[in-house]
This record gives sequence, structure tokens and C-alpha cells, in this order.
Amino acid sequence: MVEPTTAALWAIYSALYIAAASSRTLLTKSVFAIYEFDYPILFSLLGVITTGLAICVLFATKRVKYAAFPMQHAKTLAWLTVLTGATMGAQNMAMDLLSVALQQALRGTLPIAVVVLEKIIEGKKHSHMIHLCAVPLVLAPLLTSWGSIAASEWNVLGVCCMMGSVVASGAKDVLLHFKIRELKRDIGLVPTLFWLQIGMSFFMLPWTFAQGELTTVKDWEHFGSLGIWAFVLFVTLLGGVRAYTQQLVLTLDSALFLVFCNALIQTLCVFISIPAFHTSMNNELWIGSVLSILACAMYAAVRKMEKAKAKKEAEAKAAAGEDIEGAAEAGTTALTPASTEDDDPNRPAACDWGSGLFTIPGVLFAGYFFCMFAYTFYLANKPKEE
Repeated sequence: MVEPTTAALWAIYSALYIAAASSRTLLTKSVFAIYEFDYPILFSLLGVITTGLAICVLFATKRVKYAAFPMQHAKTLAWLTVLTGATMGAQNMAMDLLSVALQQALRGTLPIAVVVLEKIIEGKKHSHMIHLCAVPLVLAPLLTSWGSIAASEWNVLGVCCMMGSVVASGAKDVLLHFKIRELKRDIGLVPTLFWLQIGMSFFMLPWTFAQGELTTVKDWEHFGSLGIWAFVLFVTLLGGVRAYTQQLVLTLDSALFLVFCNALIQTLCVFISIPAFHTSMNNELWIGSVLSILACAMYAAVRKMEKAKAKKEAEAKAAAGEDIEGAAEAGTTALTPASTEDDDPNRPAACDWGSGLFTIPGVLFAGYFFCMFAYTFYLANKPKEE
């Protein structure tokens, strides 16, 4: 049984992460679309600055212990800075140019990027089920893109930026996952975020200059409004809040559960953005958006099944007296690096409420996705009013 305190923390952390991530996406789009803040790289730089300052306040009030950066991780920080900065900047450029529905559908192709990069870089083999998941993950953005073209909301640069963001994020997952875990273990989560902001400030500042955004922002219509600037800075700070709450979720549950959370966030962002930003929707956009959400859930389910199967095989080999290292290797063969978060011995056995796929969170999310699919199917086929 799960202790009530752990269950309560699980609910709070999950709710905070979903609220922070969905709010960050929708409010960022509102900054670009409603207030016409067409300075996505400057927006990224402001996010780095506000997050860094917020962490300095935590250090100053001794709510979090400061930790000097260990120089043996300098190479890890350098690569992490470049890939995270590229992901953030390209994603904000895409958010400025694309509808939320198309941006989220393209973002849903991240598992494909991870699988492909694992194959190219590490020579890792994946099961046929993982490859099967790639079909809806590719079909979803194609449908959504087709719908965006029909609705005259297509932007080639925006699509290229979003795909570049996906590749950079996938490369970070494949190349740096274990190194990042070591860094966080050595100095802690918040100091890691702090030093990452320091690194990204040096990365984003030249990019902002190159784009000319620092010199042209004075021409922004709301440049003299302190209230709107306060809102913009608040939204940029949500990026750091999102990163922190994501790590809180991972202290109590697995990376697989995080995939389900991200699918829920994707659903909220798409469905709220349609009336909020007056997105022109058609059948292709509706179906493509929901297919992207369901495909992400399908990918998480397949990964969970493969992990359970690999774990049983590893235990069987260990029980038979075979090589322990080989058994451990078998336990991670078909998984992406992020799934190894499940093996953290310091995490409470908290949220695996059930066994296999039939956990309480899994059943609830499955029911939720089914309802979303049914509702969207209805909307997509609803007769148009004259």
C-alpha cells in the first residue's frame, strides 16, 4: 500500500507539472500572438535571466544550498548548454510562427528522433512494436500539417525550427542523459539548473545579437508598458518552474509516467488554444492533433511492456546464475535512456499502483484519452452549420 503522504505528494507534483507546462506553452503563445512580441530568441534569453535570478534568490534565502560547479563536468555542461539553448530558441521561433496544434504535433515526434539517434549513434536495436509506434507518430504531424496548409496557417520556417528543436532535444536525451544524472547527483538539481542558466546566457546573447532582436525590440508596440513587460517576464520564468516541477515528478514516479503527463499537457494545450487563438480547424487538424496525443500514449505503453519483459528476463538469468552484468544489460536493451530513471534506488516505491500496464494512473489516462478521441471524432464529423 502507498502511504497517504507519498500519494498526496505524487498528486501535488503531477498537478504542478501539468499546470506549469501547459500554462507556459499557452501563455508563451499569447505573448507572441496577442501582444505581437516577435522576438523569440530575446524571449529565450529573458527566460534564462529570470530563472537564474530566481535561483539566486533561493540561494540567498538559504532555501537551497549553493554548490560550486565541478570542473570534471565542464564538457557535459558545454554540450548541455548548446543542445538546450538550441532546443529552447528553435522551439520559441516555431511557437511564434505556427499554431499550437501543429507545433504540438511536431513536438510529438520526439520519440522517433530518440529511436533514430540511438540507432545511428549507439547502434541500439529496437523492437518491431517500437517501430510500429513510429507510424502514427509520423502520420499525426502529416495530417496536422495538411490541415494547416488548408487553413492557410502553414509556415515553412516554423516547421523547420520545430523539427530542429526536436532533433536537438533527442540528441540531448541520447548523448547526455547519464552525464546529466551524474551532474545532478554531485551538486543537486537546483545548482545544476543554475549553472545551466549561466551557460545558456553566454549561448543565447550572441544569438540574440545576430538576430538583431536586442536593437529592434525598442520598436515593439508595447515597449513602454511596464505591465506587459511584467507579464512577459512572468511567462519566461515559467520555463524554469516547468523544469523544476518535472524533476519533482521524477522523484516519485518513472519517466514513463512523465510521457503520459506530457500527452495530457499536449491535449490541454491543443484544445484550449483553438478558441483562445482563433485557430482555423478542419478534419485533418482535429484528427492529426488527437492522433499525435494517442501515439505518444501508445509509445509509453509499449515501452512499459518492454521494460517489464526485459526485467523478468534479467531476473531469470540472474536466478540461473548467469552473468549479472549481462542480465543488467538485457534489462535496458530496448529502452530509451530516459527510461532508466525507473531504476533509481532512492525513489520511493510510490506510484506503481497495480501491476504491468494496469496501474491506477495508467487506467485513468487510458480512459481520458478514449474520451478525448471520441469527442474529437464527433467534432471532426459534426455537420457544419450553414
